[in-house]
This record gives sequence, structure tokens and C-alpha cells, in this order.
Amino acid sequence: TPSALIPRSRPLRVIAISNYEESKGFEILISAIDSLEPQYRSKIETVLVGAGSGFETIHHQVERLGLSDSVHYTGPLLHREAMAELLAGDIFCLPSWREAFGIMYAEAMSMGKLTIGCRGQGPSDFIQHLETGYLVDPRSSTSVADALRWVLQNPRQAKTIAERGKA
Repeated sequence: TPSALIPRSRPLRVIAISNYEESKGFEILISAIDSLEPQYRSKIETVLVGAGSGFETIHHQVERLGLSDSVHYTGPLLHREAMAELLAGDIFCLPSWREAFGIMYAEAMSMGKLTIGCRGQGPSDFIQHLETGYLVDPRSSTSVADALRWVLQNPRQAKTIAERGKA
């Protein structure tokens, strides 16, 4: 399903949906993308959905790293609009290191999206690493970069895992 807000320009669309809190890991996601080798970074676009003044920090980080052409911010959306953006994406990635349950992870999985969450946090109660989703180390942009690189290198396996997550 294409996005009504942001036309797709790259093969892999990563989406993160949350109101801003430092612990949600938006900065970690952006650092991870920046750290990827150019052949991987050039294939990824990212859509950030959410409210909060902290997104200004993310804007500055994105500009400073020269990622403005591939990282998009929708601002706050109604639930159904956020779900439409989720449907338009390929991967849900929110490397939050303080997550009790994480309903968005469950919603992303139910829509058949490969879902990336942090080990030892709420989503790890229902995401089994490389079975129903992908778990990364908390506060680790290297671990998130490894996950994104893995998805680009293993598209068929990633799709199978997303399908198992949906089931």
C-alpha cells in the first residue's frame, strides 16, 4: 500500500511510530542508518511518525548527517493515519530500551511487517529473534545497523519471519 503522505523513493522503508521520548531510540535508529555502508544506506528510507518537541533534536541530527533526502517526519497522526503509514512500510523499527509491552510492535507484526525491538524489553515477550521478529541490543546503534543490513542481505528470510510474526 503506498503512503498518502510520503512517496516511496527507495526499496526498503523503515517506519518508527511513537511519541518522542529519549528512551524510544529514534537517535539510535538514525545513527544506525548513518553508520551503514553506502550500498545499504542508499537502499533505505525512513519514516518517523509521532509527536513531541524532541523531534527537533532528530531533525538536527538528520541534517547534520546529510540524511534529509531519506529520513522523513510526518508529525503526529491519528491512529488510522499512522496505521496507513505502517502499512506503506516494510519494517517497523523502534529500538526503545524502556518498553513495558509495546502495542505498536504487536500491531506492526499483525500487519505482516518485520518488527525490530530490543532484547530484555516488553516486545521480547512476544518477538522471538529470527523466528517472529528481530531483537537488537538496547542502546546499540551497531546492533540496529546489523539488523538493517541483515534485512537487506536476506529479503526472503525477512519476509518469512514477518509472515511468522503475523501468524
